[in-house]
Amino acid sequence: MIKLNNITCLNSYNHVIFKNLNINFRLGKKYLIIGDNGCGKTTLLNIIYGLYRNYKGNILYSDSITKLVAYVPQCNYLFNETIKNNLIKSLDYYDSDYLHELLKIMKLYHYMKKLPDGLNTKVNNSTKSLSSGQIQKIKLIRGFLSNKRILMIDEALSNLNNDSLISILNFLRDNYDKTLIIVSHQTNLIINHLDPEIIDIKDIANS
Repeated sequence: MIKLNNITCLNSYNHVIFKNLNINFRLGKKYLIIGDNGCGKTTLLNIIYGLYRNYKGNILYSDSITKLVAYVPQCNYLFNETIKNNLIKSLDYYDSDYLHELLKIMKLYHYMKKLPDGLNTKVNNSTKSLSSGQIQKIKLIRGFLSNKRILMIDEALSNLNNDSLISILNFLRDNYDKTLIIVSHQTNLIINHLDPEIIDIKDIANS
């Protein structure tokens, strides 16, 4: 559980981005955060994850952030390592069967099988053989493998083709029982598949 109490966020010039946010994220629920560009959706996730501290108010966590939350940010960044190491980076443990299942759900399995070194193929942030959508899938898989009780996804669905996106949303609807907090512009698809609780930052901040 994460509870935000009267969160007012300021930018680097101490101008208010949003104010007096009160949100209670409950375990096992799905949430879609919406709002105009620049209203603070990504900043809100960064605040929750402890990456942005220029705010007032307090946040209550049911456990430490590192034990409770996995965060898939919008930046398309890969470590200068193998694909497999990118998939399991910083994980103390992962289920190899679950990894292969996720590769199939993400529609990456057959692509990886075609690579000469498979998951042991070396990549980095300037790798040309992977599309932006494939990089997003790698980041998403790492988030799922972490098995944290809360997963935050910030625009990490934006470069997926429709078939991949629907496959992932079906998985999230039918087989994912963790708390899910999503920032995305694919609002109609997400609402139709996941029926999430919608959090409009502007409406909450002005209520």
